[in-house]
Amino acid sequence: MPMKAHSDSRHPYLRIPDVIAINVIAVIAAIAAVVAMTESYTNLLDFAENFGLHGWRADIAPAAIDSFIVMGELLLFTAMIRGWTSGRSSTAGRWPSAGSSSR
Repeated sequence: MPMKAHSDSRHPYLRIPDVIAINVIAVIAAIAAVVAMTESYTNLLDFAENFGLHGWRADIAPAAIDSFIVMGELLLFTAMIRGWTSGRSSTAGRWPSAGSSSR
């Protein structure tokens, strides 16, 4: 479904500051995401080591957990972009019941 073109209602003098502001927000969000994932990994590594995991197993445990968080966020983003809803037959809608025997 092609997107409809719309007119730019911003004042001509505000277009450049608007683009700059959006780009600054994107950079800040990217930095915050990196910091959050680093903190998450560090805390989960401490948790894994305190509960008896050591070596490579302790190193990969936080990445395994954080990867599911990243996949979930990407799936939500994809669902938003594609316009998936809970009533629509889509991959995202089928995943929660994939292991269910009630179908």
